[in-house]
Amino acid sequence: MKYYIALVRKEAKSSYGVEFPDFPGCISAGDTLDEAARMGAEALEIHVKGMLEDGEAIPDPSTLDDIEREAKCTPVLVPLKMGTGKVVRVNVTFAEDVLAAIDDGALQRNVSRSALLAQAAHAFLEPPVERANKRSGVTTKAKLEQMIREKKKQSRSA
Repeated sequence: MKYYIALVRKEAKSSYGVEFPDFPGCISAGDTLDEAARMGAEALEIHVKGMLEDGEAIPDPSTLDDIEREAKCTPVLVPLKMGTGKVVRVNVTFAEDVLAAIDDGALQRNVSRSALLAQAAHAFLEPPVERANKRSGVTTKAKLEQMIREKKKQSRSA
């Protein structure tokens, strides 16, 4: 999966704006950081699907060094999810006690075994992004939320 840099900005009394320097015209917004992240990922997927339908080449992700950014924006890595949505059946083998633990966990969460394994796989595959964010100086959503809370505290005390 490829990850593209999104620039997130927040002006007073406005939503969070999201833009993708690698994809001019691909923009989104959200009233919260969570919504902005979700909407940004959705906008990126729709934009890229449109490019593919038009026969356009999809650029490789830029690095932070490649991107010119204003001081008032924060770079965030956004995954390009181009799944077909098609569910594929697989055959896997587990030790009996591991399978029992998986089934117990699925039952506790009221999800199927497949759903639990898919959620676990997604959770397992996300940490490399967090490490990449730390190495490259890209701010994670949690860090961004913390920075915004700190700025709000500072502005209240000023």
